[in-house]
Amino acid sequence: MALAGILQAAALVSHAANNGMLSQNSLESSLSSIFVTSPTDALEVYGGTQGVALGVKLLHEILIELRLVEHAELLRYSMALVGLERKLASQPGVLQELGRKISYIDDHRPVVDPPLLNASVIAELADLYQDTIGQIGPKIQIVGKRQHLENTTNVSRIRALLLAGIRSAVLWRQLGGRGRHLLFSYGSIVAALENI
Repeated sequence: MALAGILQAAALVSHAANNGMLSQNSLESSLSSIFVTSPTDALEVYGGTQGVALGVKLLHEILIELRLVEHAELLRYSMALVGLERKLASQPGVLQELGRKISYIDDHRPVVDPPLLNASVIAELADLYQDTIGQIGPKIQIVGKRQHLENTTNVSRIRALLLAGIRSAVLWRQLGGRGRHLLFSYGSIVAALENI
């Protein structure tokens, strides 16, 4: 589930950068995960398997169908997110600031439906990413069409989604996930994926 969350965030970043269009359900689920800070299990983070349906589909295409070249950009973004999470873990002050500001944004979200697609909430999440994780480096180089990468609203969505990707990378690490598991635990990961 956590790997699917990382891939889903990466895919949504790519969609936003290349065509400016996003699945609203996937966007909502990914952004919602940022605010689930004390879950009882991974399902709760994403609101069930449906919350990461796009990520599960992509994980299936990569791990089972081996469509690696087709998804090279998503893999690059995903690896960059995992790398940033490792750097973030070594900076407890930044982690504490992230937690505090996420709680603040959560407590002050407007009462609209759906609350997470509100432009001001997305902008606050984007600013939070830029002011914290964005300062750690190296910066993730996003590739896309100029018109979408220069659109302020779209840039905010991309940064908020990068924050969601980091949240999934944190969950992956908390559940014991390591890069080597993709090689040495491939069979069990595929079996879990097929069960989902």
